[in-house]
Amino acid sequence: MKLPAVLFASAFSSAIALLPCAFWPSVYSAGAAGSDDSAAAFTRDKPRVIRDQDGLPLTRIDYLISKRKGSEARRLIDAVKPTAANQNLIHIWRGLSYRADREPELAVAEFDKCSSLVDGKDWYGLIAGSYGQAEHYAKAIQILTAAIAANPHVASFYADRADFNCALGKFGEAIPDYKRAAAQNSDRKRLFLSVAAELLRRQGKLKEAMEVLDSGLNVPERLSDGKYWLCRAQIETQQKHWAEGEKNCTTGLKVSRKACAKNQSTEEIAVAHLLLERAKCYQHLGKQSLADADLKEHLKFSAATEDEILGKMK
Repeated sequence: MKLPAVLFASAFSSAIALLPCAFWPSVYSAGAAGSDDSAAAFTRDKPRVIRDQDGLPLTRIDYLISKRKGSEARRLIDAVKPTAANQNLIHIWRGLSYRADREPELAVAEFDKCSSLVDGKDWYGLIAGSYGQAEHYAKAIQILTAAIAANPHVASFYADRADFNCALGKFGEAIPDYKRAAAQNSDRKRLFLSVAAELLRRQGKLKEAMEVLDSGLNVPERLSDGKYWLCRAQIETQQKHWAEGEKNCTTGLKVSRKACAKNQSTEEIAVAHLLLERAKCYQHLGKQSLADADLKEHLKFSAATEDEILGKMK
């Protein structure tokens, strides 16, 4: 049973499926960068204290936003008389309330009314995320650059800025930011390194891509590491190192199957791609029966993943 050419092609077109979103856990999770919605996650990597300010009952407003009750939060905000001192804060919090309602265009419209976003520096990550969701990527990058200047130790700022540079096709600027994100966050180090390496791989910089991945070899295993091993495998198979590719696929499948067993369904995508990549390795190694078995399982996982995605879209 020969592998259909269309399935070989899907291993490369998986770039769209895997980058950048599917490389992230449910954070970017899985969707757009800066997609954390809880108020406690506004700065994400450090706690903050909310206090009432300039007539705004921010403690209550913050609570309502964290519960996705944006319209209730706006009623409290709109009851406060605007002054020169609180005008920017009003627009910032109205914007955050629209973000809680998943209305990025309305959120951005409020942020654009601010004479300065400095009053919202504690929420730079989410403000930038709203601009990104509204596809105003250059503005999102500008805000994140200011956020990094104020606090250079927040991994999500670098990762979000990298995502938005990817959206603009500026992969050369994205790669260093993914590396910086990896340096700041050991829990997600392999995840960020995988994206940087995949971008390098697609530019044909295979040695540099593998060096990036090698820097994460000694990181403790996480259930989201399937894509890390897939990236290693694809670098090996691109060089026709079929045995090494098979070995990396097998390691990745062990990790991703553990995740699936714990109901982390997003890892089913990684399983499907790893099976397809390993089938290709087996075929080149003359192990056709193993290739056939992996292809059969790949089709099963692909169909299940497609059904789940289509179900969520209905």
